[in-house]
Amino acid sequence: MTAPINIYFHNRLYARWRFNGLTMKYAVEQRLRFIDFLLAQYGHVNRSAIMDYFGIGEATATRDFGEYKKLKSSNLVYNGNDRTYYKTQFFERVWR
Repeated sequence: MTAPINIYFHNRLYARWRFNGLTMKYAVEQRLRFIDFLLAQYGHVNRSAIMDYFGIGEATATRDFGEYKKLKSSNLVYNGNDRTYYKTQFFERVWR
């Protein structure tokens, strides 16, 4: 389980989470968990699924996939024809 790290900037609290040595915002972690879940359950995920579910923009969704690749690059591969990420044969859940 991750533990919160409280960071104050201009008297505002920004909750950050530490996972595998990385520090990330809670919202980012939730989106990465969702990517992990969709890959495990359905075998594929695309940007529009993340954008629709969380109400985020294309740039944020693209950045989230980049962060997920940093965590476990062997889990997914991108197919440019249908603009979808598919899980690989080496897939292992990052979060359980």
